[in-house]
Amino acid sequence: MRCFTVRSSVGFGCVFALLSATSARADISEANMYRTVQYTQTGDGSATTFDSAYFNLRLYSTLDNEYTTVLGFYPGPDSPVTLDPVPTDATRYDYDSGFFSSQAQMDIAFPKGAYSLTANNTTNGDAATTMFDYLADAYAQSQPYLTGTDYSDLQGMNPAIAFDFHFSPFIEDASATESGLFFTIFDVTTGDVVFGNMFLPVTTTGVTLPANTLMPNHDYVYDLVFSDRLRVTSNGADFPALLAFDTRADGGFTTGTIPEPAGLAMLGAVGVALLARGGRRTRTSAVKPNM
Repeated sequence: MRCFTVRSSVGFGCVFALLSATSARADISEANMYRTVQYTQTGDGSATTFDSAYFNLRLYSTLDNEYTTVLGFYPGPDSPVTLDPVPTDATRYDYDSGFFSSQAQMDIAFPKGAYSLTANNTTNGDAATTMFDYLADAYAQSQPYLTGTDYSDLQGMNPAIAFDFHFSPFIEDASATESGLFFTIFDVTTGDVVFGNMFLPVTTTGVTLPANTLMPNHDYVYDLVFSDRLRVTSNGADFPALLAFDTRADGGFTTGTIPEPAGLAMLGAVGVALLARGGRRTRTSAVKPNM
């Protein structure tokens, strides 16, 4: 899913003086940092297992295709990293880490401290820099999962009937300045989103999947995210930096066959019986009686 090569270069202390000497311009709209801890739901209720942790660094420019190179500097062993342009958004540049086997490993690779992003246009010589401090975590104080028997009820569920999802309580971190709940269902075959609710209030206790949203006999994955966020000063950008701390749980399921309506099944049985009876009459009338 997320597997990118991290490029090593000179240490953070060496590049900081270079960044400070670069005049900042308002060409950077916003810088984002996402830290994600992911679990997999394996049964009803709180039956979950740790899956992975991963890190994302993001920059938005004010103009389309404004920069040719964007680098992220931070107090980690592999600084700096390269943020690549996103094909579907001409103002966005992303760096995605690989998967870590624990949150502690992610925190070692991308520790607390000062983060700087420098963007350059090698064609016209334009450059811009923004910096923010990552000083503390703000993860939700509760773990997301589907409650009750939702997990087992999903296995082989009838997609022709609406399905009610029930969520565990979202307890926000006291320091969070923004919080939201995300619930999405993905098609395993195509990777497409087939159902989604974005940035719901933290008081949301569930959502209803409309009937006939999913296909029968098909594989899907649901994804429930508790996202707590901080807004911090980001000199050199138009807006404060967004630091997002996501705790998520996903689970797989396969839909069942849509049962044939009882009325149609009865009509079908009656039709078969009438055809059989008609066939017997035809065969009987074709036999001549003995004289």
